[in-house]
Amino acid sequence: MSDMADGGPKFNCQFCGFEGPFNTFYKHLVQFHRHVAVNLPCGVPGCDRVFSSESALRTHIRCFHAISVAKPLDDSSVPPNADGKFICTVPHCQKQVDSTAELMSHIKLHLSAGFKVKCPFPKCTKKYSVLSSFTGHVTRTHKNQKTLVPSCVPSSLPQEENDFLYEDSHVDNEDLYLTTHEANFKNDKQLWLDSFAQFYMRLEYEHLIPQETVQNICEEMKMVHDVNLDFISMRLKSRLSSEGLAAEKVDEILKDCLPSQSSKPLSTSYLRRQYYINNFLYVAPVPVKLPPPKKYPHLKRYFYYVPLKETLQACFKSKSMKINLEHEPSYDDVIRDFTDGTLFKENEFFKDNPKALRLILFQDAFEVVCAIGYAKKKYKILGIYVAIGNLPDYLRSRVKSFQLVALCKDRELDHTAVFGKIVKDLKDLETNGINVPGVGIVKAGLAFIAGDNLGSHAVGGFYQNFSKSRFFCRFCQVDRNIFTTHNGPFRTYELRTPANYAECLKGKKITTKKGVKFNSEFNKLSSFHVCKPGLAPCLAHDAFEGFIKYDAMLFIKHFVARGWFTIEELNAKIDSFPYSEIHRRDKPQPIQEDSDKLKGKAWCICNFILLFPLIAEEFIKDVDDPVWKCFLILIETVELLCSPEFHISFVPYIRDLFYEYIALRMQCFPHVPLRPKHHYSLHNYLYLLIFGPMLKSWTLRFESKHSFFCRAAKACKQFKNILFSLAVRHELHQAYVRTGSAKFAVLQFKKTREYLCESYSTEIQNAIRAAGLDFALNVCMKVIFKGTKFCKGQMIALEQSCYQVDLVFGRINFILLTPDEKLFFLVEVYKSQFKPHIRAYSLLFNTDPQYKCVSYDSLLSYYPLHNYVVHGQSYVKLKHALVSKSNNFAS
Repeated sequence: MSDMADGGPKFNCQFCGFEGPFNTFYKHLVQFHRHVAVNLPCGVPGCDRVFSSESALRTHIRCFHAISVAKPLDDSSVPPNADGKFICTVPHCQKQVDSTAELMSHIKLHLSAGFKVKCPFPKCTKKYSVLSSFTGHVTRTHKNQKTLVPSCVPSSLPQEENDFLYEDSHVDNEDLYLTTHEANFKNDKQLWLDSFAQFYMRLEYEHLIPQETVQNICEEMKMVHDVNLDFISMRLKSRLSSEGLAAEKVDEILKDCLPSQSSKPLSTSYLRRQYYINNFLYVAPVPVKLPPPKKYPHLKRYFYYVPLKETLQACFKSKSMKINLEHEPSYDDVIRDFTDGTLFKENEFFKDNPKALRLILFQDAFEVVCAIGYAKKKYKILGIYVAIGNLPDYLRSRVKSFQLVALCKDRELDHTAVFGKIVKDLKDLETNGINVPGVGIVKAGLAFIAGDNLGSHAVGGFYQNFSKSRFFCRFCQVDRNIFTTHNGPFRTYELRTPANYAECLKGKKITTKKGVKFNSEFNKLSSFHVCKPGLAPCLAHDAFEGFIKYDAMLFIKHFVARGWFTIEELNAKIDSFPYSEIHRRDKPQPIQEDSDKLKGKAWCICNFILLFPLIAEEFIKDVDDPVWKCFLILIETVELLCSPEFHISFVPYIRDLFYEYIALRMQCFPHVPLRPKHHYSLHNYLYLLIFGPMLKSWTLRFESKHSFFCRAAKACKQFKNILFSLAVRHELHQAYVRTGSAKFAVLQFKKTREYLCESYSTEIQNAIRAAGLDFALNVCMKVIFKGTKFCKGQMIALEQSCYQVDLVFGRINFILLTPDEKLFFLVEVYKSQFKPHIRAYSLLFNTDPQYKCVSYDSLLSYYPLHNYVVHGQSYVKLKHALVSKSNNFAS
C-alpha cells in the first residue's frame, strides 16, 4: 500500500478509482457515492469487505489491516458488572437483566407498584416514586446519555483511551465536502452527473416514486439551485463592485467562478432515462412475437425477454456481487446445498465444466391488480427469473440477486415460443459460454427449475388438473385409482425417468400417457431433463400451504370435540403468547371455527405447527391420545425438513417417520381422504438426496420478487403495454443495483469496544482464555452475520450427545470479534432435558453459572433461539432439527 503526501496510507474507491487518506476517502464516498454506498466499502486494495456504519468500517481497518484510525468505543455497551448484567437499583429486588431497555421497563414496574427507585444513570442521586416524574427526569437530564451504569473501563486507563467515543457519523457534516487541496474531483462533471443520476434512479426505481413526482422534484431542485446561484451572484457582484473593480471585470470573475450548474442531461424524464441507459449496466428487454390465437389470426401479441447472455455478462461487471466460479465438493456426507445433491453431482455437464455457472430458473404467475376485481386474470403475468447458484446461499436468496428473464401475460403463454427462446440461449451458454474479461470463456448450465406444482407441471409438460387427473405426480407414475385404496399410499410406484417419459409421449390413451401432455422445451438441453428429475419441489406449497393446514385443523377440531379447549380459549392463547422477535413477524393467525384449514401464509403455518405444543401446553389432557401423537410426528417431520443441513444417515429415519405419520393419520381419520400433496411429501426423503436441503430450493424467496412488479405497476399509473413498462423499470432498477447499491455486508455491527479482561469476572476471563483468544478483541452486544441477527440474551445450541439427548444451550452474554473478524460468543451454559410430549427443551436451573466461549463455526445451528417461559418453566423450541452429525439415536 503506497503512501500519500501526508504520510498516511491511501484508500481506493471501488466506484470510481479515487485515492486518498481515510478521512478524505470517507468524505469522497459521502459526497459522490452516497446514493449507492449504502454499505461502506473498505477501500484497502485487495479487500472486498463492506460495512453498514462508519464505526464498523473504522474497527475493521484498525484491527484487520492494522492501520491507525480513531478507535470507536461505545460506552452504552459496557456491562454494568463483571458478569455483563444490568442490575435493578431497588435494594430488595436486585434483578439482573440483559439490556438497558429491559432495565428501564423493569424499573417502571416498581414505580407503578408505588416503590421509590433511584435513577440508574451513573452519578445521578435522584430518587422517584412517581412514574411520570421519573420518565420526565430521564428525558430532560439524560437525553443524550446512553450508559445506565458505571463504566467498567478502569479509571487508570489513559485519558486519550476514553476519548474515542463517537456516533456513527464520526466526520462532522460540515466537513463532508472535499476541498480542492484534497482531491481534483470537484470539477469532474461526469462524477457529479453520475451522483445525481443515481439519486434519481434511487427515487424512481428503488423507492418506485412515480415518474411525474420525480420530475417535480427535479424541477424544484433546479429552481432552488438557480435562486441560490442568483443570490450569491448578486451579493458577490455588489461586494466586488464596492472594492472598486470594473463592471466588466466583475462579470468576468462571476462567469468564471459561478458557471451554470444546471444538469441539463437529467432535466427531463426522457433525458434521464437515456442517461441511465447509456452510462450504466442496462440490459434492454426485447419484444418477442407470440403466435396469434386461432380466433384472431391477425392479432399481434408479444412477451418481453431480457437476453440471458447479456444479463450474465452484466452480473460479472456488477459492483454489487462477486461470483466465485470455484467449487469445493463435500466429502463428509453432510448435505448443505443443492451442489451436494445427486442431481448436481451426477450431472455430466457440471462434471466436465466444474467452473461453469449453475443457473436456477423460477417461473410463477402473479397478479398486479386486485385478484378479485373486474380485471381478474386480465393482467395476470408470468414472471421468469434466474438465480446464480455459484453465489453462497445467503446471497443467492436476496431478492436483488434474482435476474429477470421474461415477462408474459399468463393467458397468452405459449410454451414453445416463450420457453423455446430461453432454451435457445441456454444451449448457446452450454456450448459457447460468455467471454468474461479477466476470466475467459465461462459456460453455464441449468441446475434445476423451481416453482409451485402448477407452474412446474406446465414447464415439464404434465397435466395440471390435480383434483381429477389420474396421474398427478411429476416424480413417479402413481395412479389415483390405486393411491385412493387402503394400502395405496404405501405402495411403491415407478419413478419417472427420461426413458419412460419418452415412452409416455408416444402414448395415445390416458393409461399410456401417464400424465405426460407434451414434450418440454427444456429437454432439448444436454445438461437438463425434467425427469432426471429437474423440477424441484417446494416445501411451502406442498406441505405448509398444502396438506398441513388441513390436517392441523382436523387435529384442532378433534381436541375441541374431546373438551381440551374451545376455539375462543385457543385464540386467546395464540394472541397472548409471548412470541420471539422472529416469530412475531409471522405470528400464527387466529383459528376460524367454520373453516376446514388454518389461515395465513407458509411461515405463519410453520410457526403455528412448531409452537402449538407450547401455546396449548396447559390444555393437553392426554399425551397418549393418538391424534396428539400424530400431531407430534408431524411437528418432528417439519423440524427435520426445515434443517438447513443434514447428515445422509438421517434420510431413512425421515422416510420412516413420514410413513408412520400417514398411517396414523389414516387410522385417526379414516373417512377423510388423503390429498395429492400427501403423496408428494412421501417423496421428501428422495428430494433431500436429490436437491439438497428443501429450504434452499423452495420458491418463497423467488416469490418475493413479485412485489417489485406489483409496486411498479401502481407507480406506472397506466396499464398500456404493461409488460414493457415493468420489464424496462426492472432493468433500470438492476442498472442501479449494479452500480454497487446492493453490496452486502457479511458482518454488520455498529458499536464495539475493546475487550479489557480486568473488567470481567475470573470465570469469564478463564472461558475466553480456554478458547485460545489471547490477542486483541472487540466486544459488541449485537451483530448481523450473513443476514442473521445475534444479540445479547439469545440462546444458541452448543452441543448434544445424540439426537434429542443432552442438548446444551448457551445464553449470549456478549459477542467477541477477533482481528480477522471471526465471531465468538461468550455464553452462560445451560443443560436441558427434552420433553417429547411438547417437543421442546426444558432448561435446567444453574446454581453456579458456568461460562464458555464458542466460535460461530462450532454451533450446532446458525439460527438464534428464544427462551420461552411457560408457567414458570423455561423452554427452548428449536427452529429445525439438529441433524448435521451422523445419526446416533439414544438406545
